Amino acid sequence: MANRRAALLADAPRVGKTGTSIIAADLIMARTMLVVTTATGRAQWGREIGLWGLPRSIHVQYGARVRPPETDVLVVGWHEFFSEPLFSELTSRRWDVLIPDEAHYACNVVNGTRPTQRTVGLYGKGGLASAADYVWPLTGTPMPNGAPDDLYPMLRGLCVSRLGPYAAHQTFIDRFCVVKTRRFQGLLQNVVVGGQNLDDLSARLDGFWLRRTQEDVGIRPPIYNTFVLDVDKLPAELIDCPDAVAILDAAQSDDTRSLEMHMGPLRRITGSIKAHAVIAAAREQLADRRIRKLVLMCWHQDVLKLLWKGLAEFGVCGIDGSTPPHRRADEQRKFQESAIHRVFAGQIQAAGEAIDLSEADELWFVEYSFLPKDMSQAALRITNHNRKGQALVRVCALPGSVDESLVGVLVPKVETIRKVMEPACP
Repeated sequence: MANRRAALLADAPRVGKTGTSIIAADLIMARTMLVVTTATGRAQWGREIGLWGLPRSIHVQYGARVRPPETDVLVVGWHEFFSEPLFSELTSRRWDVLIPDEAHYACNVVNGTRPTQRTVGLYGKGGLASAADYVWPLTGTPMPNGAPDDLYPMLRGLCVSRLGPYAAHQTFIDRFCVVKTRRFQGLLQNVVVGGQNLDDLSARLDGFWLRRTQEDVGIRPPIYNTFVLDVDKLPAELIDCPDAVAILDAAQSDDTRSLEMHMGPLRRITGSIKAHAVIAAAREQLADRRIRKLVLMCWHQDVLKLLWKGLAEFGVCGIDGSTPPHRRADEQRKFQESAIHRVFAGQIQAAGEAIDLSEADELWFVEYSFLPKDMSQAALRITNHNRKGQALVRVCALPGSVDESLVGVLVPKVETIRKVMEPACP
């Protein structure tokens, strides 16, 4: 990284992207650093820079309307950096290093050509990247939707020469993306559903990015299996779903709006049924100590509340979307250090990043995300260097239901990510 003005560190979660990037900044004797990260990651970055790096003044920014002080290191959130007057303040300064953490937050609109505000604010003309001498994006999931189009804004903004004749967006799509006609947001549109010519793309990016897996640094990856829940009877709409074809088409084309429209009500029914079945299974295994500590991940807050209530006797802690940043560390500490807190129950997006849950023996996905990267990141929360045994991740499923079919659509997207990224591994 220190030898490259633009470089993507694509290490898998928990490998150590934060410490690596801080050391790289020290190697080039960077004085000023701008870090863009998640809302929940801001406090962690402020702490880590103070622990790892050379002495620098540090400010963690909360809110876009408050003028940040003159400081060596400024840490801001993805959801507000492009808002005024903060954006003008950030781009008026010259930064030695810009670190977009969880850089997959800045990609094209799913299956659209309009870049998001944060993408333009980062890579566009007059954006943050143009105000920094070094730009080092960090993400363990550069293609969150499993398609090369996710990479395009970063490549166009930081290393366009590597794209050669495919620098224009449409030529990039034609060369590296599989496009099919799908109904997207009510209209028939050409949408990206996968990748092609991936060896060529990987070769073009060789030297721009580095990826180390958990296995590369001595962490054993989790074992995945499907946990078919014991349920006496399922509602007919989950077995003979009239919208099954539309649901699977929407999942294939990343049309999350249509997925929510068709699957939303069924997803809530499925989540509730799963929650009660999981509570019964977890109570049995926790009671006889087959599982010492357990992490449960879900999507809906009402499902989370069922889990908290149903397993309260085993000492439940956890995080949802409303948990303030200062309480996240307390909930993590309870699970990691307290013998009486044996269950951690959290929402996938809220608890899927910047948290260590490695005391767990197992992680169960009570519900799943429509984006493969969400589950991949969340699952790696229970791995680290100090584990004695291999972590187990179980994806809960209702046999014969429509949610079981969705898994068959999401898994190939993860395979696309692997094919692009593995050739770049040392």
